[in-house]
Amino acid sequence: MYMRALALLTFLCTSISSFGAIVNWNSSGTTFVSGDIVIYNNKNYVALGGATNSTLPPDQDSTNFLDIEQNMPEVAPTTPAPEWNASQIAAIQQQAEALTAPDSNASISESGGLISLSIRGEVGTGDNIRIMGFVLSGTGNVLMRGLGPVLTEYGLPDSGSALSLIGDPKISLYQYNDSNNPRGNSSPLTSGDNDNYGTSSNVNDITTAVNAIVPKVNLNDSQAISFLPISSGFYTCQLEDVNGGTGIGVSAVDLYDSSTERFTHLSSRGLVSIQEYMFGRFQISGTNSRKILIRGRGSSLSDDNISNPMADPYIELWKYASNPNDDLNKNPPTLVKSNDDYTSNSNFGQIASKASSIYGGPALESEEAAIMLDLEPGYYSAQLHCKSSADNGKVGWIGIDDVTD
Repeated sequence: MYMRALALLTFLCTSISSFGAIVNWNSSGTTFVSGDIVIYNNKNYVALGGATNSTLPPDQDSTNFLDIEQNMPEVAPTTPAPEWNASQIAAIQQQAEALTAPDSNASISESGGLISLSIRGEVGTGDNIRIMGFVLSGTGNVLMRGLGPVLTEYGLPDSGSALSLIGDPKISLYQYNDSNNPRGNSSPLTSGDNDNYGTSSNVNDITTAVNAIVPKVNLNDSQAISFLPISSGFYTCQLEDVNGGTGIGVSAVDLYDSSTERFTHLSSRGLVSIQEYMFGRFQISGTNSRKILIRGRGSSLSDDNISNPMADPYIELWKYASNPNDDLNKNPPTLVKSNDDYTSNSNFGQIASKASSIYGGPALESEEAAIMLDLEPGYYSAQLHCKSSADNGKVGWIGIDDVTD
């Protein structure tokens, strides 16, 4: 898009109302003037500024010639240039002018990616507190939240659930000393820690950020919220109940007023039960699709010294109609894809290779779940389920990675 716009901008700087001369290309190296209409093989091209004495035909020389039919197919005539009429020329000119300012869209497309991540699941104590890992590329202002009682606004806990909400969430932020090795040591980043957001020195900034990102959320004092700038790296947001309670909780990180910085990874390890499976929500910004790898691990967690991992995790990917905070009864999400054993995918070899290359693996076990596919911008939820009651209350892991080339 950018190169096409640049070429058209160069072209438009000439006298496009007359388009310069209409000439036939020949192999002897005709001298062209920027803006000339060049006919080659019964197709129409525009000569650009560097086309003087070009010896390559226009279909092989995209630097010096612009294929009008290819770049403006909606309005470009298919007949050779001498047969154009005034209305066709005006239509092409109008379309060309519309293509000369795509910079904002190009920037969005190039910088699109993951800008919002969250994990919902059962929050325990000790080794079973909710730990959410995320990787940030670039330096940006991050809104980090730990939610408990406020989740009643979204109908939680679900009717009939045996779990309640954690009563007083607390969040702690850690950064890995080696961003490529999440099994290594990490250091506390206390500027991201919070119990009750109302006690924060930058409470006004927090309020502004929350209202911009999640305006429908009621800001009650029991929420744990921090708002701070962080640099590129691998972090963990750890969510627990201040009083040692257990139940359902949500940890979330959002980029505020972001330009080029993006999240590239989300993961969480914790208890998964039949009544409360694990949700990994994410938002893709921009205008182009992104290649996303989603994994649900169980048995391979033994490599991380987890003694009670799930034996057979199952994942589902859902896409929201617009925003996950909307009324989901009126705008229910749609199922994009599900998976039980990753080897059932036609691209399982690519999945295995990519999974092993991310932060040192580990390799997926055959009974673990994974999908890798191109997703358009929007809001999604990756869900990690127990396939059988034998996995109820055991530990599972969900990972979401932007692996776009």
